[in-house]
Amino acid sequence: MSNGKPTEEELLAQVAKLSALVEAQNAKLEAQNAKLEAQSAKLEERATEIERYERLVERMQEQLKSVLAQKYGRSSEKLSAEELGQLVLAWGGDPKQTDPKLPNEDTGDAEPPGDEQPKPQKKGRYQNGHPGRSPLSKDLERVVHEQTVPEDERACVHCSVEMTCIKHVEHERVEYVPAKLVVHVDRSEVLVCKEAGCEGEAVTADRDVPAAPRCRIGHSLAAHLIEAKCQDGMPIERQRNQLERLGFEVAPETLYAVWNRSLDKLQIVGDALLGEILAEWYVQLDDTRLDVLDRNHKGGKRRGHLWCFVGASGQVGYHFTETWTAEEIAPVLFQIEGFAQTDDCPTYDSKVKDEHGKLRKLIDPDRRLGCGMHTRRKFYDDKKLGGKGSAAALVYWKQLYEVEAYAKRKGLDPRERHELRQEKSVPIMKAFDDWVEEQLPLARPSSRLGKALKYAQKQRPYLHRCLTDGRFEIDNGNPERQIRRPAVGRKNWLFTGSANGGRRLATAHSLVQTCIALEIPVAAYLTDVLTKIDAGWSTRRLCELLPARWNELHRAG
Repeated sequence: MSNGKPTEEELLAQVAKLSALVEAQNAKLEAQNAKLEAQSAKLEERATEIERYERLVERMQEQLKSVLAQKYGRSSEKLSAEELGQLVLAWGGDPKQTDPKLPNEDTGDAEPPGDEQPKPQKKGRYQNGHPGRSPLSKDLERVVHEQTVPEDERACVHCSVEMTCIKHVEHERVEYVPAKLVVHVDRSEVLVCKEAGCEGEAVTADRDVPAAPRCRIGHSLAAHLIEAKCQDGMPIERQRNQLERLGFEVAPETLYAVWNRSLDKLQIVGDALLGEILAEWYVQLDDTRLDVLDRNHKGGKRRGHLWCFVGASGQVGYHFTETWTAEEIAPVLFQIEGFAQTDDCPTYDSKVKDEHGKLRKLIDPDRRLGCGMHTRRKFYDDKKLGGKGSAAALVYWKQLYEVEAYAKRKGLDPRERHELRQEKSVPIMKAFDDWVEEQLPLARPSSRLGKALKYAQKQRPYLHRCLTDGRFEIDNGNPERQIRRPAVGRKNWLFTGSANGGRRLATAHSLVQTCIALEIPVAAYLTDVLTKIDAGWSTRRLCELLPARWNELHRAG
């Protein structure tokens, strides 16, 4: 150091020392930053894990609510205008939007609001507006019990002249007459020549009513077995108990043999009926599970499927498949050449090779129709579990179904219903589509609302196609209603014993439910068809055994 000032070497040494201190501090800061980054990464992992658990808890809560709603909640999906108004109000909307009335609806001769006159009270027994008892059907058998005034009361108490009857006061009561079984004995005469030395053979009279060999159960009882199981959901074992109470003790194996034999005969009729339905220009379809016993499968049973088809004529056909694979049901679905209305089952989008080796979807997208009922149900399920975002969707669908109800109430033909839909339903559907597009970015994809929105977006072209023809329905409700009978019966008989049993059940439901849909007496139809088949009915005249054609011929005598 010279003159009290540090030399250049000393300054360089101090700078080097300070640089070393700075580097050391920087190293410490970097180490601390690395620790902070590691801790931040751990916190992010924890946050992600917490978010995952929160979503899991939310899904479990939704599942719990869904199970509780299914067990204790009401099954009806209808919402009143008041319920929709409260739901929209809770979501911050305008409850006036829930008014279900059609804009510019023709009220006919109805008086305008505000000028209604109070309705006069109906005089008589019921003062509270009760309509009273409904009349009993005229088809019911009636037994009249005449009640006459005793002889000592028939003379007038004032002038002693015999009084005249002016009317009868009638009171109807319905009594139950137990069913009965009747044994029909076919006694065939046997002739034999007793001339001495004659070697002639005995001659036996032919039976008028052909029947299966060595079977004591007639066609009418076999028809009753089929009708009771398919229409009333009565298992064969329960029907056996009923027959025993009527005095007919029969082994269950015998009844099952009659069931199998009868439906094996009817299978050709059921197949012809299904083919006729699939050839119609408009077919609605749905499916339900049908468990099949299988010892080689886990649990002793496997899941089969019962497919329901409803044609434009109202006829109902069923087809059984052992699996839910597209390859097994493809030969049936490929027979549909017209329009097909379904839900959004992924199976229908599967591609399978047809008989010509061409790869095609099970349902042609250009001739496929959507289901408004399934679309609405997604939003209703969200609302049922407390979601408020589905309020607007339910309002739109309420308005769409009000248009359909109005058309049915007025008895509009297909052309008039198409014009009404173009005027009323198309704008409502367009507004619904716009609302879906607005809500999609705002809803979480994994939530019920998000799934409902995505479902509606995917079904959009198929839903709009329902409005292009007045003969189309806007939902797939027909097969859903038809499929309730095997679904309800399944709770009683639980399963079918084999794949052949599933095919027999499909035949039985096809014929029984077509008869119900066409208002044909089921027992009379099945009895007559079984009798004709046993008598050697020609397959060339098979079409005459189909329910619709049989009914025409039966009415024509």
